[in-house]
Amino acid sequence: LSLKKRIEDVTRQKNEIEAILTSMDEGVIVFNRSLTIHTINPAAMCFSPVPAEESQGMSVLECFRNTQLADCAEMVFQKDTPVDTIIEFNSPADSFLQARGRMLPDGEYGIIVLHDITRLLLLEKIRKDFVANVSHELKTPITAVKGYLETLLETHKESPENTGKFLSTALRHTDRLNSIIEDLLQLSRLEEGGE
Repeated sequence: LSLKKRIEDVTRQKNEIEAILTSMDEGVIVFNRSLTIHTINPAAMCFSPVPAEESQGMSVLECFRNTQLADCAEMVFQKDTPVDTIIEFNSPADSFLQARGRMLPDGEYGIIVLHDITRLLLLEKIRKDFVANVSHELKTPITAVKGYLETLLETHKESPENTGKFLSTALRHTDRLNSIIEDLLQLSRLEEGGE
């Protein structure tokens, strides 16, 4: 191949890589053994207080001002296996990023890919809170129904006048349970994309 053809191929490959990195939603940081940034994409720069044009030649810590990320970059060169950790960023807003890093085959460079999991963690917290609330909402009427039925079993012969009152209270609580279960089923149908 001629030198001109080689230069054209390298330039084309470089442009393709830049286009891919620019269009990615995940942040990508490539750095050397001294943790100096070699390549960084716009998605990663969203978490840096430094302007993009100043990031070249900076260390990971200088660029991001996040010790967790700098520690992750350091671990990339200390472990033979990929590094996987969750990093908290306070800027631009409270964010949680899953950082996956590994050494590149040449052994001189490392890469970290950042995936924003803030929304996922928030949804998980909402789900846990929801389950805790539903559990409480179900326990209250079950306890009431059980209490009324136990009392009814013990006292139905001695005070038949209370039987109707206890049964109507138990029925009211079972209706409440049924309503909660219907709401849960409706929510489940909505999550599955049904009507």
